Amino acid sequence: MRRIGLPLLLFFLLQPARLSSPRELYSIGESRNAPDGEMVLLRYRAGAWEEEAFPPADGGGGCFSPALAVSPGGELWAAWAARGEDRPKIYFSRRRAGGWTEPLRVTAEDGCWEMTPAIAFGPDGTLLAAWSGERDGSSAIYCARWGDGGFGRAEMVSSPGRSPVLHPALAVAPEGRALLAWQEWDGEHYRVFSSLRRGGRWSAAEPLAGRSAGDETFPSVFALEGRSWECSWMERGRLVSATGEPGRFSDPVPAEHPAPGCPAAGGEPPVAGWVVERDAAGATRTRRTGVVFEADGGSRFRKEKTAIGNRVFIGYGDSITWGTYEKGWCYIPLLESSLQTAHSADYTLYNHGYPGATTADLLSGPGHPDWPCPGISDVIAGHDASRILIMAGTNDVRNLISPATSQTHLGAMVDRARAAGCEPVLATVIPVYKNWPDRYNRTEILNRDYILPLARAKNCLLADPFQAYLDYGDWRELLIDDGIHPVWEAGSREIADAWFSALYAPPRLDSGDYDGDRTSDIAVFRPAAGLWALRALTRVYFGTAADIPASGDYNADGTADIAVFRESAGLWAVRGVTKVYFGRAGDIPVPGDYDGDGSCQAAVFRPDAGLWAVRGWTRCYFGVAGDLVVPGYYRGDRRKEIAVFRPASGLWAVRGWSRFHFGQNADQPAPADFAGDGTERAAIFREGSGYWAVRGVTRAYFGREGDTPAPGDFQGRGIAEIAIFRKSGGLWSVRAGSRVYFGQSGDVPVTGRVTDP
Repeated sequence: MRRIGLPLLLFFLLQPARLSSPRELYSIGESRNAPDGEMVLLRYRAGAWEEEAFPPADGGGGCFSPALAVSPGGELWAAWAARGEDRPKIYFSRRRAGGWTEPLRVTAEDGCWEMTPAIAFGPDGTLLAAWSGERDGSSAIYCARWGDGGFGRAEMVSSPGRSPVLHPALAVAPEGRALLAWQEWDGEHYRVFSSLRRGGRWSAAEPLAGRSAGDETFPSVFALEGRSWECSWMERGRLVSATGEPGRFSDPVPAEHPAPGCPAAGGEPPVAGWVVERDAAGATRTRRTGVVFEADGGSRFRKEKTAIGNRVFIGYGDSITWGTYEKGWCYIPLLESSLQTAHSADYTLYNHGYPGATTADLLSGPGHPDWPCPGISDVIAGHDASRILIMAGTNDVRNLISPATSQTHLGAMVDRARAAGCEPVLATVIPVYKNWPDRYNRTEILNRDYILPLARAKNCLLADPFQAYLDYGDWRELLIDDGIHPVWEAGSREIADAWFSALYAPPRLDSGDYDGDRTSDIAVFRPAAGLWALRALTRVYFGTAADIPASGDYNADGTADIAVFRESAGLWAVRGVTKVYFGRAGDIPVPGDYDGDGSCQAAVFRPDAGLWAVRGWTRCYFGVAGDLVVPGYYRGDRRKEIAVFRPASGLWAVRGWSRFHFGQNADQPAPADFAGDGTERAAIFREGSGYWAVRGVTRAYFGREGDTPAPGDFQGRGIAEIAIFRKSGGLWSVRAGSRVYFGQSGDVPVTGRVTDP
């Protein structure tokens, strides 16, 4: 997903004596007119921009994250990341009278993923290059000094341990002193760190400023008169700066923004970049400049949250989310229509696609100058949405950002979304094929080795459009000529269907549908005889008096399977499917589709410890002795949530989702999809009075003392109905529906939710 605009990464204002006009600036970035974002050098003079080819980028390896520097004599130098034989490397070239020199590696070290370079000259000719290098998933900032016709040994400047670290910024002062700043991940946010070089040594890395409320990104530095420095960085969409030196920087204040004297490119507003000014005496100063997204502290996006589990979603990503030809020609309206049709309810999906955005942009901003992005927290704050659908990483692959760094950014987006009360859903990125032979392979690695494991680790629903494209057959037919963006609407339809498969919950896997007709079947288990009786279907013997029924769709064939849990041995026996050992005496079976893969997993709750254990998925502690287990599909998707009901206080607690009070002591919990919108609702049955209360839906009186609540979709309408099973006479009664006798005293109803034993 190329950056269709022109990110002017560096502006350089040369000595006035060497200029043909009072203002002459150089910039390196992508051409607005090139079909595949070729790098070009631009020069501004006489009131206009002139475009010049950048031959070093024509070597087949591409040119990504380029940086530009100017020597004291006015010679241009460039450094950039390009694909190497194994991993991306940092290259450099210089422009002389005969043109640009042959690109060469900054260092000869192999086995390291190199990205986001910086390069800078001092007034005495000292030249330094810095970059982020990653090995075995951990990154660090490195720096090398020019001497004897080449760059010397790379020195690690950042402290080991924290990762990722990105976007170094360099400034060199007289006497060889230099300041290096970068953004470093502290586990929750990016912070700007710095190190000072003097006497040939780098000082210990330390935060440049006090902890802020948001990310600190894209630092820039320059030398002031005397021995102090100025550092600027982006913070919540604004440019701020501080002066001083490591250990003694001032508090950050709003910086001059944009800098004067930076003209528009191609008639567009000035864009974010760097400017280095040199006066007649040769002194230099560097600062970040240009227009970036003004988030106004995020305040203008704030909206009060009103509903958990509502039908308002946010589509969040890059140009694949934005649209192929124009905004909206994408998966979002197709998915919105599919959800509305499936649930017979209105859905609202907001399009927050930002062309050119990397995962770092989507996490913190500012994004591409033509489509500025405020970052995930401010996007969520702008809508009363229950879900955010995150699909990003293609631009990271394009810009040679390591997949481990992409995974960190995606994981941070997941955490921030949940902290804001909006459940994230992750997606793989679609395959690509054009112009970069290894790009498909890198996309596959990002999906397989980083996004899929992240979804499992974060317990996120996962949409898999990458696999949907592969399953299509000749998936190249689904992409337009650039080999990156989906065809409208066939390519977008595949993405929408992949999201739909992740989001839409078909009839519940533990709903008691034993014949696959999408209708709950009246059924009982008779422990005394081990008899399963399924009305109008079959009668079979399976289990013993010591077994607990645990039916569910264990083989993903669309029908509930007869199953029991033998707590004395920890045995799970699924008729005709499998036998496994999981759990122990005293455990309560809580089967369900906890990972959203379409099949039921064996799972237990251990009351004495509050332990939940889902076979092959997770172990966690949630709840205390005395709680009743009420796992369910509370988010309207196909993944079952861990949840408990505490009768003593009427507390409902859904792990990682919600806590509220509904009901009182002695109430029996009976959650089900009473609204027909794919979301199970908290519900209680008060047997002493026959009182039913369904949270946010209805209240009614139905049943009496001794009845067992047994809600289910008995008419196949996609909506659960209030129903009871009367053990004393074997009566099944559905409110405003049928009354039949099936079963006898001592039988356990095994349709709908299996009763807590």
